[in-house]
Amino acid sequence: KDRISEVRKINRHPFPNPGKGEFSPLDLSPWEQRRRNRHYHWMGGQPLKHLSSGPHTFHGVPCVIGEKSIVFRSRFAKTAEGKALPEVLWIPIGQKAREVYVLQAGGWLTHREVIARYQFELAQTVIDPVEVWSLGRSEPGESPPERSKVLISDWHSSGERFATERVRPVLITEKGDPLRYLRCLYLYRWINPHPEELLKAMKIHIMNPELRPTLAVLSVTLRLVED
Repeated sequence: KDRISEVRKINRHPFPNPGKGEFSPLDLSPWEQRRRNRHYHWMGGQPLKHLSSGPHTFHGVPCVIGEKSIVFRSRFAKTAEGKALPEVLWIPIGQKAREVYVLQAGGWLTHREVIARYQFELAQTVIDPVEVWSLGRSEPGESPPERSKVLISDWHSSGERFATERVRPVLITEKGDPLRYLRCLYLYRWINPHPEELLKAMKIHIMNPELRPTLAVLSVTLRLVED
């Protein structure tokens, strides 16, 4: 019971200073291509079990999980149903949003490096992309980035877990018991510096699709600007 209570507590820990406004999960089904529960189909190795499709709430944020997930091209994940996985994906939004929450998973993340970029496209203002740093070991002589810049760690139970003001871990277990099964996703919160502008789209760009690091996106949820 203590283990189950701890998992529940971790998955419910809210983000600091939450904004106001209704949540609006996006429909990602047009871009979802890989099933989570098949060997060599999720991110190129073991399946992700015990995460049902449908609505879930993590850290106070409603997330809608599809039958499949969006997996980006890498050395271990190349195709789905005979079609090449994307290196770049443009998701139209067309709404005013105060925050965007991205439920993501990373595979084969052994080094601390930028594996992808998230570009949030506003109607008028051009803002810098968000670098998706993975939490892994640094190469000799390298200066690792600040911990606050890290957005993701390996989804496998052997990966080091972390939490920051921008990122919360989401533990996936078998019936709440981490000793039976444990995997870790990450919920990233992006705060819009210009919520008065229309958020046109979110663009996801993989840095090097021929290398090992693999990114999956399971849901995107907006917190809308109040009228």
